[in-house]
Amino acid sequence: MVEGLERRVARVEAALRRQRLFTYLRLAVYALLIIGVIVYVVGLYSSMDEWRVEPAGPPRLGVQAPPVMIVEAPIRIYNPDGNVLARMVYYKVYINGYYAGDGFIPYLRLQHGWSEHTIRLEVDLSRAGCGLAKALSTGENLTVRVEGLAMVDLKAFGKIPWRTVTVPFNTTAYEVPPPSLDPATRSILQLTVYLCNNSQRIITLLQSLQNATSYVPGLPGIPGGGGGGNTSTAPVNVTATWQLAPPGFNLTITISNPGPEPVTIEQVKVNGATIYQGPATLGPGESMSVTARVPVLPALVEVETDRGTVTLLAGTG
Repeated sequence: MVEGLERRVARVEAALRRQRLFTYLRLAVYALLIIGVIVYVVGLYSSMDEWRVEPAGPPRLGVQAPPVMIVEAPIRIYNPDGNVLARMVYYKVYINGYYAGDGFIPYLRLQHGWSEHTIRLEVDLSRAGCGLAKALSTGENLTVRVEGLAMVDLKAFGKIPWRTVTVPFNTTAYEVPPPSLDPATRSILQLTVYLCNNSQRIITLLQSLQNATSYVPGLPGIPGGGGGGNTSTAPVNVTATWQLAPPGFNLTITISNPGPEPVTIEQVKVNGATIYQGPATLGPGESMSVTARVPVLPALVEVETDRGTVTLLAGTG
């Protein structure tokens, strides 16, 4: 009886020892899992500082189709984590310190370790600014700077997004050979440089021309697009209108017959020079126009008819 009781107690104690052992094993597994997660998270945070973007070679300048210039800059990116998908690589390009343009590469897949990629920018030289046009028109070697950043979304366990890494980069290359430009594109750049260098002079000239449309010495009575009339007793009515067309003016002289009888137009003179030779007959109520291009606005317009000469002086109404 006592022996049977001892055996039962021994079995119970053995079961308790096994239960305690299983409990210790579970706690050890949980501890290992927690430690593994902590180590993994610490590794993720540490890896954020290990991302690198470096130049993989000097930039290259070329021409795709005049007047479009191509800038290509190889870079390489170091990914310390597993294969990830970069949200974007954004970049700006400067030539001799002048902004040339910007661009981006979306959704770039990055394998573990180093991977090489090419930044590519198209520049329309017909719209180049003053500095860029000056840099490219000389034909001398250039300094090309590329700066930007890569944005990568990191995922824990490859599934759970938890952090965005922004990796900046900045690289400068000196003595980069310029692109081979065709004569038309080079002329566009040289014209841009000329306009930039003489902008104040051109603005002054345009302001002077604008003032000329409202008042021109020598013909103050005929504003731009307007006209001057004649006396009611003249055989014909004469008006003169003009439009500014540098380096001269487009002059239009309109002659009309207000009377009840036909009038013959013999010739029309501007500042003594004949611009129309008749004869031409205008019936009652009829009109005709004579056009001419003149270097300066006229001070005197004369219309000779079979009934006399009609004179339109600058400043007459």
